[in-house]
Amino acid sequence: MIKDMMDAYNHAARQAGKNPQGIEHILLRRVYIAEDKKRAKEEADRYIIVMYRFFLGLGVKMSVRGKELTSPDDPLFDYLAEDRFIIGDPEDCVREVQRYRDELGINYILCTMKFPKGTHEIISRCIELFGKEVISRI
Repeated sequence: MIKDMMDAYNHAARQAGKNPQGIEHILLRRVYIAEDKKRAKEEADRYIIVMYRFFLGLGVKMSVRGKELTSPDDPLFDYLAEDRFIIGDPEDCVREVQRYRDELGINYILCTMKFPKGTHEIISRCIELFGKEVISRI
């Protein structure tokens, strides 16, 4: 999905007489990191996924794997995170950031780690762990 959007942007830039080379594409991702995968998934479900179920219930349009979600109980909802969020342990997060860089040429990722119902302690822990274990390795 991101590659398609970047291709469309670059195509439109060329059509407008602009050179898309050298333009920095910035990616926004919600991030949830924990010391282990299981904890990251459980807590992300509690803080991020529940928020998107709420948005969908309000009528916000979302698609997953090329299909529009029909309700918060849609089975495709289980795959919402795969191309929208970075969720996992430090290894997962490093791998995901590197994938965006290597496969798409993304040099900047804006990571948001603020979630409804996320306490200061939880959000601070995510920020600290991401800085210590992910940023330091990329």
